[in-house]
Amino acid sequence: MDTGTEFNKVWIIESLRPGDVETGKSLYNDVLLPISQSNPDLHVGIECPVDRDTFFEALEQVKSECERGLFPILHFECHGGKEGLQLGNDQIIEWHELRDALIRISIASNLNVVIVVAACNGIHLINVCTQLDRAPFWAVIGPEDEVMDLEVKRDFAAFYRKFFESLNGNDAVLALNRGVQGRDRPYHFLSSIGLFKLAYIAYHRTSCQGKGKQARIEDLVTQAMKDPKCKALGVSEVRRRIKEGLAQEDRHFQNQKKRFFLMDLYPENAIRFPITYDDIISPLPS
Repeated sequence: MDTGTEFNKVWIIESLRPGDVETGKSLYNDVLLPISQSNPDLHVGIECPVDRDTFFEALEQVKSECERGLFPILHFECHGGKEGLQLGNDQIIEWHELRDALIRISIASNLNVVIVVAACNGIHLINVCTQLDRAPFWAVIGPEDEVMDLEVKRDFAAFYRKFFESLNGNDAVLALNRGVQGRDRPYHFLSSIGLFKLAYIAYHRTSCQGKGKQARIEDLVTQAMKDPKCKALGVSEVRRRIKEGLAQEDRHFQNQKKRFFLMDLYPENAIRFPITYDDIISPLPS
């Protein structure tokens, strides 16, 4: 987790059920406030939304602060499942809804936001982010399975203390996982580059090979033939041109890469994210 970015605010968004251990407030009061008192450049904040409206209002506030130059670690303390986050009033924020809100924050921060999902199955956020769209975060951290509230408090206390002590993300993630590495680690980390690789590999396998490629061509032909100019060319010529265009896969890759990593909005991101077509495609079995 070599961030290359100095994160200068930790936002905790906590929405738990009555009677739950308030792990977010505990992290804020016992860990983050003392760290911020010895680090004047670090801002910390906590919001406790009670329903969908206040949840998304909190995210809009985060977006506004990003537009003013803050680079946040955005930490969610909620219950979770494969379908999404559960708020204190039992309303569900589906993962795709959270993804859409995070994309707006990502754009506001120039892709300088780390998401921490301290919720059971929190890493399932990745499942709805593996598509070739805007990157919703620089990186995401979360558990794959169920975690207990006392484990969350202990593990993330270790994570934040190590991160702001050493400013080394790898050491912080190791502390979060209690020194466990490999597949047995309780918490997982995925960068935006890793996310893009997953998304592009899935796209390549379903749309650039075999039957998937042929179906894609025919779909594009069908759409093109709705245009009178294309219709005048004839279906054979339209199909030939589409095949010719699809043969230039590297150009398509570059367009998707620019959009995903916000290079069309922030050209300097080309230096931050130097991933190439061969980096992804060469290791794949033919």
